[in-house]
Amino acid sequence: MGPIKVFNAIGNWPYSIHLLTSYGIYIYTFDKDLTNRTEIFPDFKNNLKIEKKLILRIYFNDDYSEIAGNSFGYAFLTKIYTS
Repeated sequence: MGPIKVFNAIGNWPYSIHLLTSYGIYIYTFDKDLTNRTEIFPDFKNNLKIEKKLILRIYFNDDYSEIAGNSFGYAFLTKIYTS
């Protein structure tokens, strides 16, 4: 299947980030407020811990950079090639 490609990152502020990848949508929830840089930096390796990880196994064929999002979710257009 090849290496993972990250097409886009969508912030679900303040504690979550969603990564749209070639292997699905990865949702990471952290214990720190991602909008507050003083809580995370300069020692982000120790300050930023993943509390919860969720993977939605939806496979995409193309690069998706045009994503619309709001507090309720996000939307994008996709093409899926089937036989």
